[in-house]
Amino acid sequence: MMNSNMFELTKTIKAAVSGGSSGITDAIFAAGYRKPDRSVEDAVMLTIETLAGFEGADIPWEQWPKNLDGILVNELNELVEVECHNADGSAAHIAKAVLSAGYRKVGE
Repeated sequence: MMNSNMFELTKTIKAAVSGGSSGITDAIFAAGYRKPDRSVEDAVMLTIETLAGFEGADIPWEQWPKNLDGILVNELNELVEVECHNADGSAAHIAKAVLSAGYRKVGE
C-alpha cells in the first residue's frame, strides 16, 4: 500500500509543482492526505502554536487560518516548504517526506 500511495502522491505533486510549495500543499490536501486523528488537546496545541507563529511573524490577520482545516494546511505547508528547498526537492522526495511524517490518504 505504501508504494501505491507513494506513486499516487508523487503524481499529485508533479502536477502541482508549477504552483510552488503552496500549490503543492493545496494539491496534497485536496487529494485527501491527512495525519491520523488527533486528540482534542493535540489539536488545541497545534492551533496555539500555529497562531503564535503567525503573530510572531507579523503576518496580517487576513492571512491567518480561519478554521481547523486552515491550521492543518499550514502544518502540511511547513513540511512541504522545507522539503521543496531540500537539496533534492524532487516530487518523489517530497512524497516520501509527507508519507514519513504520517500523512495518509483519508479512507485508506
